[in-house]
Amino acid sequence: MMGEARDQLIAELQRLGAGSVVTSSNVRLREDAIPYADQRRQDDPGVAVYFMLKKCPMVMAVDRYSSVAGNKRALILAIEAMRQLERHGGRTMERAFTGFAAIAAPNWKKP
Repeated sequence: MMGEARDQLIAELQRLGAGSVVTSSNVRLREDAIPYADQRRQDDPGVAVYFMLKKCPMVMAVDRYSSVAGNKRALILAIEAMRQLERHGGRTMERAFTGFAAIAAPNWKKP
């Protein structure tokens, strides 16, 4: 189920025109990026997806549900809804994505 959700998420982002997709969660992955089968429920099931859209870095994150797969599914549905805006609302999609613009990570180095 996790692999299917990951593949659907990437496919939905590609349909949107996004590139350089990176998903992030607390799931431990093998070297081939497949989750280990012996993992129990995550203390933090939140999922973030980072991507480039029209040369702009974006990030979307969901932690509403109690499983990583559920949060990935929520991201899939949210991105699908954004694509519907593009199909039916024209330019409103770009405005909708302004809230997801990724800001640079803070510099945590000690002075």
